[in-house]
This record gives sequence, structure tokens and C-alpha cells, in this order.
Amino acid sequence: MITFLRKSKMSLDKQNLKRLILLIFISSLFTILSPGCSSSQEPAQEPIGNQGKSEKIDQRKAERQQLLADLNLTQEHELEVETILKDSQEQLQALRNSGGDRRIKFQQMREIGQGTDQKLKTILDDGQYKIYENFKEKQKEQMRQQMGNRRGGRTNP
Repeated sequence: MITFLRKSKMSLDKQNLKRLILLIFISSLFTILSPGCSSSQEPAQEPIGNQGKSEKIDQRKAERQQLLADLNLTQEHELEVETILKDSQEQLQALRNSGGDRRIKFQQMREIGQGTDQKLKTILDDGQYKIYENFKEKQKEQMRQQMGNRRGGRTNP
């Protein structure tokens, strides 16, 4: 750069100095941002909304299996309960993926949950239903924690 200045016989007045600084800044910016110049390129990450989705699904399946084991059901009742839970999960997933008013969807989710509870109440005895209610409370607490983490740690009092 200095030789360039000497050859062009430019004086370094304020205007030329600003241009020189701008030129150096732009060239260094291109060097930093060019994809081939970075020595440590990180692998592409999944979009934020998709991170850990398969882990969450696996975790939910494991939790459901643990619930079924904790309920100590007969094989026939276990199939019925598993069918009810899977059906409920599919309905909730379809509702989440649909468009529409969030308040209406929330109400419909609540109705699906109440319907699931009523179906399970006919199959489970009092002790088993209490285990199921404890399972639901743990799920709610996990959801609250996840929502709090999404909002930057803020929780509603």
C-alpha cells in the first residue's frame, strides 16, 4: 500500500486517509468472510427448531414405556392403554401441525387430554390412575421448564 501511495504521489490528506482506511477495512472484511480462508469451519447445524427432535421422540417413547411398566398392567390392558396413548399423541400432533387460532387449538388440546383421561379411567384402577396422574404432572413440569428456557429463563408467576 505504501508503494502505491509513493507511485501515485498522493498526499495523505484527511479525505485520502479515510479512503485508505475504508479500503483496508473492506479488504480485510472480505478476507475474513470468504469461505475458503477460515481454518476452522464448523459443521452445519440444524435449524434451532429441529435440534434434538429425534432425541425428544426417543425420550417420550422411553417415558411411555416406563409408564406402562410402572402401571403393572396385564398384557391386554397394556395394549389398550398403549393404543389410547398413541391415538391421543397422533391427534395432538395433527392439531399442532394444523393452522388456526391458538386459543381454539389450545381448547381442542385440552379436550383431547380430557378424553384420554376418561378412556384411561375406565381401564385403570385407582392406584394405577394415580401413577398416571403423577406421570402427567412430571410431563407438565418438563413442559414448563422447556417453555421457560425458550423465553430466556422467564417464567410466569
